[in-house]
Amino acid sequence: MQKNNLWRMPFGYAPTFIIILGFVLVGFALEIATNGAGFPKPIAPINIFLIGIYLTLLTIVYFIKPFKKLVNWFASITMAVSSVLIFILLIAIAGVVPQGGAENIILLKKIGFSHMISSWAYVFSLLFVCTSLFFTVLRKLIHFKVRHIGFLLSHVGFFIILFFGSLSVGHLETYNVELFIDSPTHQGFYFDKLRAMDTPEYPDQQFIKRTVNLPFSLEMKRFEIDN
Repeated sequence: MQKNNLWRMPFGYAPTFIIILGFVLVGFALEIATNGAGFPKPIAPINIFLIGIYLTLLTIVYFIKPFKKLVNWFASITMAVSSVLIFILLIAIAGVVPQGGAENIILLKKIGFSHMISSWAYVFSLLFVCTSLFFTVLRKLIHFKVRHIGFLLSHVGFFIILFFGSLSVGHLETYNVELFIDSPTHQGFYFDKLRAMDTPEYPDQQFIKRTVNLPFSLEMKRFEIDN
């Protein structure tokens, strides 16, 4: 009797899970190598350019015959279940570990737990989920039937929320604002991480306070603390 080869296409749940988990572990390794810098956040028009390349590349791959087994694997239930499970695990970590609030815990920052949705591990996991969704949707569109409308709407919506929502993270800017009673302010501030060469006279200084003008003003009218 011929033995079943675990690593023969189409992959089953075990090898699929191992492959995705391997990429996630590589993501954590990249976080450690970059000292927890995270994935570079793309902003417009770079994110639009990346979206175009990604979608075009996947569309081309779908129609190339030698990649048929790979496409079938990505569009399979096996890939969908495995990739979503790992993705949910990372989201759960992001829900448990304070995002941006655990920077003082060096280990959590270095492996990306304190900035999960911008970590390399999250990006790799997201790409597996979105690629699986894309090939599944594209296959349904090519073999379109009226009964597929509900399926397409739900999966396209899921793809838009995950993929485009994650790319929009690059547009998020966070500032602190100091408020005083009856004193309006239109300035915020943030702490910028310094490179060693920026302040050679202060080798121990790691951050510098930078101010930014806001397009609105804030004023505190009343401040109370209940006992």
